[in-house]
Amino acid sequence: MSFPIFQHEGFRIGIGDANGDGKLDFDFGLRSESWGNGPFGFGHGGAEIGFNTQRGVYAGGDYSNHNMWGSSGGGGRVFGDGGYETGNWSNDVFGNYQQNYQNASPYTFNSASSGGNVYSGNYYGQQTHVNPFEAAHSNWGGNTWTGAHASNHSYGNIFGQGGSYSTYNPPFVPGWGGGHYASSGCGCARGFFGW
Repeated sequence: MSFPIFQHEGFRIGIGDANGDGKLDFDFGLRSESWGNGPFGFGHGGAEIGFNTQRGVYAGGDYSNHNMWGSSGGGGRVFGDGGYETGNWSNDVFGNYQQNYQNASPYTFNSASSGGNVYSGNYYGQQTHVNPFEAAHSNWGGNTWTGAHASNHSYGNIFGQGGSYSTYNPPFVPGWGGGHYASSGCGCARGFFGW
């Protein structure tokens, strides 16, 4: 993800970690913006082309819509390294909301999504992270008003280490929930490294 540090009349310079490798990346690009209004709401759209110091050339676009029933938006980029970045969000007058995000490169894959309903209190979420050395995944769901909650978390790495953790809490019983933890080391890397 990149954040603008300079933007003027379509020219943009951004800074961030675009490919998840922990190194600082710079974007240099040209961007076009458009806005529109109507009797039921307004919208926005944008398109861009540019160069990222870690991911090469890229092309992307984004949009947003706002009206009396709610709002939505999204966008994405395709990079010269073969990866992509995309995300979207929405909400409505009935209290429903959602958002998701993905970033893939030759080095990592990150994904996250969440949503729910602000009136009923229902919610959910999930997150995944994968790179050549490790993988992790979490998901959860529940209800804010009743206290119901359940979640699962798991991970593993190239050294044969892994683990999982789960929590739960039934509705209307504050503090009753429990957790379970399991960890394992399969040893699959020991033979590879000659230990």
